[in-house]
Amino acid sequence: MAALFLTIAFIGWKYSDLLSLKTLAAREAELLDFGRRHTVFVLAGLFAIYVGVTASSLPAATALTFLAAWLFQRLFGAIPGFVGAVALVSFASTTGATIAFLISRHLLGTAIRSRYSDAIAKFDEAIRRDGSYYLFTLRLTPVVPFWLVNLAMSLTPLRTRTFWWISQLGMLPGTLVFVFAGSQVPSLTELEGRGVWDLLWPGPLIALLLLAAFPWIVRSITQRLKPTSADRPETVASWLALFVVQVQYVLNFNG
Repeated sequence: MAALFLTIAFIGWKYSDLLSLKTLAAREAELLDFGRRHTVFVLAGLFAIYVGVTASSLPAATALTFLAAWLFQRLFGAIPGFVGAVALVSFASTTGATIAFLISRHLLGTAIRSRYSDAIAKFDEAIRRDGSYYLFTLRLTPVVPFWLVNLAMSLTPLRTRTFWWISQLGMLPGTLVFVFAGSQVPSLTELEGRGVWDLLWPGPLIALLLLAAFPWIVRSITQRLKPTSADRPETVASWLALFVVQVQYVLNFNG
């Protein structure tokens, strides 16, 4: 993982001039023309990169979501572009999360279970009782890192199919908000000419307000949906115990 981060950092440093906003703005029309002529190739590549980033737990999913929304908006127009970007991001993020879930279950699950059997036994009990609700809540609320959710859920009896569809459903509201925000980003030429002030026009400003309000909206919804058992101390304790276990194990594993 460290080698991958160093490789990405080196590429960014080596080709910083080519990746600068000024250079990209100057070649924006050329890049979009390439996308129109090779649409399937570009979208397949973007999907594959998104899956790889999500499966590897790299912190680039938000940037890729903005890129997908911006690209779809310019290739297909407002409504078709929005729908297409939501579909690509939704399925790519869920696919990547499921791959990470399966890798963790088959490569790390036995080691973690043998080391922290007591904490995980309590966690399993909570999952059997309210597992679908907890996964849905964690997917809906962008507070707990998604890579940690993938790791935690891989230790549970949760079926892969259930993990898939709940993740798909739970991440959809956030995907809608982030895709809308990305679709409101102006062209690179406008952004390069006017700077960040171009983001304060009504469309981008509404998107930024939605992003800021999203966690509060989600919290209100999840409080209404919360099952009775969620108030039981042992359920909360199980979740806190497992997340501490996961962080500790991952740090030790990577170290």
